[in-house]
Amino acid sequence: MRAIVCGVSLAGRAPNTTWPVPAAVVAVLAVAFATFELLPAVAIRLWVPVADQEIATAVVVAVKNPTVIALTILWLTGVGRCLIAAGGDRTDWPR
Repeated sequence: MRAIVCGVSLAGRAPNTTWPVPAAVVAVLAVAFATFELLPAVAIRLWVPVADQEIATAVVVAVKNPTVIALTILWLTGVGRCLIAAGGDRTDWPR
């Protein structure tokens, strides 16, 4: 049994799971976009009176932005970890 980290085989050979990993990331991002961007916009438009829609949108953005920034940092850290794990032993770098 080979250890696979982030779709990369630690044994040095390409695993059979390299395609589902990027597809899963795209699927998760699509669901997150629909949940955290489209649903609040539609809810504000439908349930908040027109006079209060600007303040409701401001509150949603004020809550969402720090969360998105923190999760983006975590996501990019994970991407960096995957790239480092995929790199292996590079003794010829830099050239």
